[in-house]
Amino acid sequence: MKKMNEDKNKKTVLMISLILLLITIVGVTYAAFQYTKKGTKENTVTTGDISFIYNENSNGITLSNAMPMTDEEGKQISTDSNSQGYFDFDVTSKMGGSAIIPYYVYAVDISEEENKLESDYVKVYLTNGKEGDTPYAQYEKEVPIFADLDNVTVQEEGQKVEGKLLYQDTFTESGIKNFRLRIWVANTYEVQEKSKKFKMRVDVSTEAEVTSSDPEKPTCEIENASPTKATRDEDITMTIKCSDNNGVITSNMTSDNIHVKQNNKEVTPKKKELTEGLASASVTGKNGVQHQLTLNGFESEGNITITIDKGVITDKKGNTNDEIDIETNISIAKRVNIKYEMAGGVQSIEEESTYCDIKEKDTCNIELPEITVKEGYTGSFWSTDQSAKSGSNPSTSIEVSEDNTYYARGTKLVNVTYQKTSGVSSLTKDSDSCTRYGDEETCEITLPTITGNKGYDQTYWGTDNNTEYASRIDSTTVTPSDTTTYYA
Repeated sequence: MKKMNEDKNKKTVLMISLILLLITIVGVTYAAFQYTKKGTKENTVTTGDISFIYNENSNGITLSNAMPMTDEEGKQISTDSNSQGYFDFDVTSKMGGSAIIPYYVYAVDISEEENKLESDYVKVYLTNGKEGDTPYAQYEKEVPIFADLDNVTVQEEGQKVEGKLLYQDTFTESGIKNFRLRIWVANTYEVQEKSKKFKMRVDVSTEAEVTSSDPEKPTCEIENASPTKATRDEDITMTIKCSDNNGVITSNMTSDNIHVKQNNKEVTPKKKELTEGLASASVTGKNGVQHQLTLNGFESEGNITITIDKGVITDKKGNTNDEIDIETNISIAKRVNIKYEMAGGVQSIEEESTYCDIKEKDTCNIELPEITVKEGYTGSFWSTDQSAKSGSNPSTSIEVSEDNTYYARGTKLVNVTYQKTSGVSSLTKDSDSCTRYGDEETCEITLPTITGNKGYDQTYWGTDNNTEYASRIDSTTVTPSDTTTYYA
């Protein structure tokens, strides 16, 4: 026991003090009634790293050498004959007629700056001590931190005073409101060797200005995203940094807590990998944690939004994040899909489809595949028009901007020759050719001009060299299907 006492004497302690009071409100009408009363009783909580020892029995609270505790433990703080573990007080109204009297129970931080314990670590719990220790509404779901209570401004003896709102209500008739206050040090506080102290005074007023004091919660941002414009099958890496001014100490984020949206619709990439959270000092001006996120395998183009689930980041005050939506500068490039089909004269094509992704310009490049033509065909080309008579050669790189179908067409060159027979002096050409495209069976040629010998007044073309009219061609054009000779 002696050694234990010596050890305790070596440890510094943390002290929290409160000044509270028993308050009575008496009034007649709202318009004519004003009341502000300062508290006069002191209540002290001293926390160290040993255990609870209650050593004062008064109207105030004294908890000495108390370890930081959970909310469930704090709610169970009680009194005994040697200590005051909680503080009971009343607000009473006595009326002789009809009236509406609002009132505000508030606390004022009166801590000395030297060795002050920040109010971020002081828990405040208010119940009805006369009705089963039932917590009042704002204390039912969670026990608030003193610093996170709504702000209140009141006039005390002609001076403006800033405080924190513990409770507000109205009296419409005579009555009494019972309160039981418990305070403790939050279990998020890390006990230090140096003693610290926090004091507050509890007052009541019928006039006050109340403003919200929402606690700062952790938030996240994305940095170092690369590439900012990616193809559907390209790894996208980014750093998710989470922080707040309180200092983030834990992250339970997993890839299941990350949701990816494109054009306001949730999508599921084939790859979504998240590294374990690492401590980081690189979050500007703040402490924090960071994760590395890798995405890959998208099915459509569009900008990416990252949503992080609520409650996966916790700061050292116990605050957790709300759901976080992060607009990124990352987008998935437009994909141009190209299909290939055969359109006559073709035996086979090297591939049936391809694609490219538009990243830097308004177009992307594809290389047209090889074409194998049918027997007798001598050439081939690609075109988006299946009736085209010209196009791009196989193995040529072309630019595309929209989905399309390219048709492979085979070509066959048909050669013709011209021969003179007796009576013909000359021809304007001795040979010619035309091209059959795809499944065309013939092609068209314009026959050359014939000059007859002197004394001949009529000329014509035929398909053989006899002098009979049976093979005579009565047109200036012919449509051969294969190599042919025409006779003048």
